[in-house]
Amino acid sequence: MNLAQLKQQQIEYANRIILRDDNHFSTPTLIGGTDVGFEEGGQITRAAIVVLSFPNLTLVEYQIAKMPTTLPYIPGYLSFREYPALLAAWQKIEHKPQLLLVDGQGVAHPRKLGIASHLGLLLDIPTIGVAKKKLYGQYQPLPDERLAQEPLFDKTGIEQIGSVLRSKVKCNPLFISAGHRVSQLSALNWVKACLKGYRLPEPTRFADAVASNKPLLQKLLHNFKNNN
Repeated sequence: MNLAQLKQQQIEYANRIILRDDNHFSTPTLIGGTDVGFEEGGQITRAAIVVLSFPNLTLVEYQIAKMPTTLPYIPGYLSFREYPALLAAWQKIEHKPQLLLVDGQGVAHPRKLGIASHLGLLLDIPTIGVAKKKLYGQYQPLPDERLAQEPLFDKTGIEQIGSVLRSKVKCNPLFISAGHRVSQLSALNWVKACLKGYRLPEPTRFADAVASNKPLLQKLLHNFKNNN
């Protein structure tokens, strides 16, 4: 593990990130969500990708990939820990989504390459980062109202690197940032379009259940089997 080398790679990759809406990107019929969990005390990485139909947001497909964890958790370098298993899960997906919501940061990152940007660049698809916690940046406090939002700026307070969205009252806000081939405005709007009354948008909510093997997973599988 050479952090200086990884840092340089992040800087090089960040220069290739596109922060505008893809010319070939129209309203998707399939939207994916990703999340990563860990087993055996962190020794095994468990990556999940779900694919939902849009706009009804019902489960079409999900895949899981497990592999030995190759990197410890280091703030700012999470994407190197997670992307190998996510790539393996993506290879299993038969119904490829046109847009991917990723649990983690997009360009709201000290070197503008969170997991959503990193994965989007590797897969060459539009991605959006949907993070539960702030990694980097500053913003004004949000009122406790559903869909209250504020821009997320870098530490200079000049460049907008994302948005802060209170998706549900009495819940902590989400930190949304463009990953790759999506504008900041579209990133925010697509996340809003995928909300169904929960804190997380449906693609990452489903992926979180699959990746962490939560009780919601059994409900999803039951509904999925009944509809197929």
